Parts: sequence; C-alpha cells; structure tokens
Amino acid sequence: MPGMPGTERGVLKSLKKNLAVSRTKVRGFGFEYAIKSLPQETQAHIAAQVTAQVLACLPAEVAASGLLPATVPGQALTDTARATATAPAVQGQKGEPLDPWLQTNQQRAVGMARQTVLRYVQRIEDEAGCTTRRAMLTFLTTAAAGRLDGDVSAAVLELSRDSRGRKASTAHPNAQGLPTLRTLQGWLKRAKESKEEQTGDNLAPRLPQAVMALEPWMVLAVELKRRPQKPTTASVLADMKKAWPDFSREWVQKNRKARAGALATPEQLKALAERLSFPSADQLYRFFREKFSQLDLLDGQHKGSALRAHKFYQHRTNAGLEPFVEVHADGWNTHFLAPHPVTGEYVSYEVWHFHDVATRYTTPLSIGMSESADVILKGLEECIRVGGIPAVWQTDSTGSVKNAKVQFDPVASISARAGMTVVHPATVGNSQANGIAENYNTRLDRESRALATYMHPERMDSLAFKQVKKFTSHMVKAQAKGDLEAHKLARDAALRVGKGILFETKDQMVKWLDDVRVKSNNTPHSALPKITCPTTGKKRHQTPQEALDGAIKNGWQPVAVDECTLTELFMPHERRTVTRETVHAFGGQRYYHESLSAYSSVPGKPKTEVMVAIDPMDGEYVWVKDLQGRLICKAKFVSATGYRSQSLYEFALAKRMSAQIKRKENQIEDIQARMDPDRAPLEVKAIEVASAQVFDIGQCAAQAAMDKALITLAQQRKEASQLTPSSEPATESADFATRFFSGETPQEAEEKARQKQEAMDAADLLARMDAEMQAMQQEEEEQRQAAM
Repeated sequence: MPGMPGTERGVLKSLKKNLAVSRTKVRGFGFEYAIKSLPQETQAHIAAQVTAQVLACLPAEVAASGLLPATVPGQALTDTARATATAPAVQGQKGEPLDPWLQTNQQRAVGMARQTVLRYVQRIEDEAGCTTRRAMLTFLTTAAAGRLDGDVSAAVLELSRDSRGRKASTAHPNAQGLPTLRTLQGWLKRAKESKEEQTGDNLAPRLPQAVMALEPWMVLAVELKRRPQKPTTASVLADMKKAWPDFSREWVQKNRKARAGALATPEQLKALAERLSFPSADQLYRFFREKFSQLDLLDGQHKGSALRAHKFYQHRTNAGLEPFVEVHADGWNTHFLAPHPVTGEYVSYEVWHFHDVATRYTTPLSIGMSESADVILKGLEECIRVGGIPAVWQTDSTGSVKNAKVQFDPVASISARAGMTVVHPATVGNSQANGIAENYNTRLDRESRALATYMHPERMDSLAFKQVKKFTSHMVKAQAKGDLEAHKLARDAALRVGKGILFETKDQMVKWLDDVRVKSNNTPHSALPKITCPTTGKKRHQTPQEALDGAIKNGWQPVAVDECTLTELFMPHERRTVTRETVHAFGGQRYYHESLSAYSSVPGKPKTEVMVAIDPMDGEYVWVKDLQGRLICKAKFVSATGYRSQSLYEFALAKRMSAQIKRKENQIEDIQARMDPDRAPLEVKAIEVASAQVFDIGQCAAQAAMDKALITLAQQRKEASQLTPSSEPATESADFATRFFSGETPQEAEEKARQKQEAMDAADLLARMDAEMQAMQQEEEEQRQAAM
C-alpha cells in the first residue's frame, strides 16, 4: 500500500516506531491498528478502495445523479486540503487523545475530579444494583440535597464542571455548580473509549488553541519588523498600510501563478487582492507577542556577534589543561588618546594581549600605532619569554597573522619553525570563539574610563571629548614652542574638563597599561578553582598569578628557549635561490659566502632553495640556512647596489620617504591643474570637489624623524668642523710641550685623540649619508621627469 513498507515485518516495525494506536483482536490472535494512526497516503488509499466498493454496489442512477461529492478520498487534493490533511493533530482537538505530558495543571486537576465523580457513580450502581442512568440521577439528587460523602465535595463538583457554553437557568441543577445527566453520560462514554484504545483516562477538558494559519500580512509584518533600525510595532503597522496595496497584488499574482500556472488580468488581481485580510493593531500586537518567536525577530535587527549573544553558546572548560599549552590573543584599539612618541600629537594605539587558557595569566602587552605583524609578533615574543612556546595559538582572522611569514609557509613561517599550531575561529566575526581575549578588551575599556582622553561614543560626552582634544592640541603646540606657562594652563583645562588621568608622554601610557595587566593578574577569576584566601580566610577564586605560581610549584616548567634562539626565531625568513654564490635578501642587496657554492643554481639543473634570516636593524650580514633549518653560513654584504649596506629598517624608511614625496608632488600637480583656467572647455557642467585630506600617522612620524635626523646631521657636521685638526705636521716635541703646559697625562691625551678621530669618522659617515640621500632624491626627480 502507498506510504507503507513492502514487507509484513517492515509494516510492523513502522507501526511500533510511530506508536500506532492498537488493540487486541476480538477474535483470533494479534492486534488491530486504528486507521487514523496510519500515514495519510495509506488512509487515502484505503478510503478510495472502500468508496469504490460502495459505488460499485449502488444503482447506476444513484451514482450518476451527481449527489455524491465530486472529490472522493484517494483523489488529488488541492493545496489547501493537502495542507490541512498533512498538518499535525493539535493538542486538545475534538476526537483526538490528549497527551498527558502536554496537559496543564488545571487540565489534570479537572480530569482527576471527573474520575472521582464517575467512581462515586459506579459505587452507587454496585451497591444499589441499578442501571447507570438511575445511579447518575441518584448522584445528582444527593448532590443537590448536599448529602454527598466526604470524597466528593462541592469543590470537586465545581472543579469537574465544564464552564463552556451558556449559563443555565436558576431552576436547573447546573446553576448550583452541578454537572447535568448528559454531561455525566458523556464523561462515561469518553472513559470507556479511552480504556478500549488503551490511551488512559481521557477526561481532561480540551483548551482552545490559537489559530496558527499563515496569513499574507504576517509575511509583510515580519519583513518590516526584522530591520536593523529596530522599529516599533506602531511604526510597522504604519509602514504596512503604505506597502499593503503593492504587496497584496504581488502576493496574489505569485500565488495564482504557482497554482494555475498563468497570470491574471489587472482587474482580477485587484479583486483577489481586496479579499485578503488586513490586520488591526490588536491583531498585530498579539501576533508579535504570542505567535512569533522573539528570538527570530532579533534575526535582522541584530547582526554577527550581537545576534550570537542571544543564541546557544557551547561552554568550554580548562580542566586538566597544562599552562601555556593553548594561548589566545587579540588586539584592542585604545578607547583613549595618548601622545605620539615623535610628534607629541594625541593619537590612539593598538594593544595586543596574550592569555594562557589554563591559568588566564596575561603576558606583557605589545603596543604599536596600528595592527601589524610586527606588533603581534612582539606580543608573541613576550608570551614565549614568560611561558615558553605554546602548542596552540588562537587569534582572530587577521591578515597580519594569516600570511606566509607567520603561518602558511611550511618551512620559513614562524609557526613552522617554532612548532606552533595557529588556529582561528571557524566563523569570521564570531567573537564568542575568542571570548577570553574579547573579555579582556572589555576590562581595558572599563579601566580606560578613568582617563581624561577617553573617547567611547556611547559613554563619553561628545562635547567634553572635543574640548579635551582641543586643550591637548594647545598643550602640544605650547610644548613645541617652549612656553611652559601656556602648557600648564592647557593641561589644567584638559584635566578640568576630562576629570581624569591625562598622559603627557607615551611612557606614562605604557606604564598605566602594564599596571592594568598586573592588576588583572592579581584579581580572582571565575574560571579558576576556589581556594581559601590566606588574608581573609574566606573562599574565593584563584587569581591568574596564583594559578601560575601553583603550577610552577607542582613541577610545571615552560618550554623555554634561550635568548639567541628566541631572537633568531623572530627574524624575518625568506626563501631564496643561490646565484653565483650569492643570495638576494631585500632591496636588491646581495650577500656572499664561499660555502654557498654547493647550493648555487646551474643551468639545466633543478634550483635549490635556501632560507635567508634577516636582522631588521643590521644589514651587514644575513644568516643562510637550508630548508631543514641548519645554518649554512653567515653571508656578508657585497657592495653592488651602493657604497654601503642598508639595514631593512633604513631601507623601509627610505622607501616610505620616496613614496611620501611622490604623493606630495602629485597633490601639487592636482592643485595646479584645478587652478588652471584652460584645463577644461566651458561647456563642462560638473563641479570637481577636492577629496578630504587623509593624514597617515606613520608617515608623519617618519617625516618628523627625518627632519630631526637632518637637524642632528647639521649639528654634528658643525661640531666635526670645529674638531678638525690642522693639516700641519705635529712634531713630537710640540706634543710634549702641549701636554706639559696643559697638565694632561699620556693616557688622557690618547683618549682625547681617540675621541677626535671618532668625531671625524662620524662626520665623514654623515657626509656620505647626505650625499647618498641627495643622489636618491636626484634619481627620483629624473625618473619623475622621464615619466612626464
């Protein structure tokens, strides 16, 4: 049969699995199953067979009279009929058994009261030997006279009474709170049916069920309600009135096309759309309050982490985890301003913090101007200094970590050379997956509210923040001019408006952040076990510092590395091929060592790759290793691209300077082009608006550093010119006379001569640097002129 397995064993297994209603056969062995417990397809098939048999037995004139329904069971159902047929049975629907687990306390109490009444009637019937009807009449008469026994009181009768329907007249027994004879007979019938079907006592009243049918206006209401603007229900109703004409026509058109497969005329669509019901304000409020999930309403009003904060979260535990096996890290852009180390301007910083999952200990922070790989790796280096190399390092999905230098290169990356596993949350933007570090961001924000330059938009008054920023700018200008009085007045004004701590140097900010870290490490953490406080004697959670100290006391030792290995670990490593016993490191610079001859590439032979480790602050040497990490040699710079080697740091500064100069020149050319009256014909109607100027803090710092270096260069050149010795040869007697009259010892004279020689060497070096810088600028100018 349709909807049932093909074997008898399969049919029995399916019926038992679906808990089909059954009873023992009246004749023979086995069970009989209720038709309503079978699948809908099976019921329709059986009904169609029975109907066909009945029609076959009817006379031909009756079958052809048209009195029978056009649609019989087993035929194709319409969409509405199919939806009704396949809908699950609603709890409390007439004719369906009540599930005891879905009943309310009131339903159970009423059902038990009715069972008590029927047991009392049964006792009267057994004692008097009369019929059930006569026993019921005797019960009602005794109840009306107030002569019932203790187990059936007036309260039980009042509870068992069905409160639905019209109120009876005062002369009727039901007016006294008693059930009628017909009601008692109905209860008895329901009890017998429940006993036969083995569904238990089914005397609990059925409660009215809310109509959960889908209406077109509900779709529009949900669409308007689930918006990021979080509209009120009143505004949703107003928006629905505006959008309802178009929405109803589109709804009818799509529904008709889906059903009939054809479009309707505009008149037909308008007539069908007018038949759709529009809700009242009470219906809309009740729909959102009672019939629609409040959590589903948030989907659309909230996105990302804001929505996940209301949904399921898988809690994790650190039980049995060794310290610094897993480390979580995250960056925090400061919600306050602090002085720039070069310019003195008040800017925001990027703070990276690392946390041990087992002890919740926070290692020393890493602070930079922006989120970069250098800032992150500095924080990782400080973490390794405290707890050794972690086995698992988890961060957010940032490009400063997800690259070949840190993670992806299986040979040269830091994770491969250190033996770490770098992981990221499976879902981008899921802050709950990195909750330890995210919670620390909240702590930093909370501590930052004590600062005068705090700038959170939701907690700091915007006018006060603007005033503080204005006064700090006055402080910077006064300090640059050397006006101590103006600096003091601006500082006092900033403190008066901000009402908090005001940083005057970057070092003060770094000290304050480290104090916050130490404070958090000595604060009890709810994720750590409870101990007895040695000071108060009360139970409290461990602090991260106590947890780490306890682990060390119990024998834990970090996977420590020596200082040389740690320094080498964080050197940039690049893959290179050896050409003619040299390797190229950066900026076209070549490094040579005779040991590289065994790795040189030969035409026609496969190339051999090596790793080149670079010290960012020293460009004189590089360390060359094979792909297994064994040191091959320490190659020295060979002057092919310049008269001296450049460190990676100097190369980056020069590159940034050239790019900044080029941008400034392009801006000058754009201004000249805009001011040229012949730049465009008169019929051009568009008005060109200059874009807002963007300031790069890093470029400003580099420019300030370069200006400072030029000033220092001029001062040192002036001092060197004063210290330049005379070209005339000095005789031994003259030197002796000079030492005799000056009172200097030979050692002092030698030290003074050495200092003079160092000053001369420094002046010569500065002169060469000046010449190279001028040559670079001249080369850039020639290239720009050639490009034009």
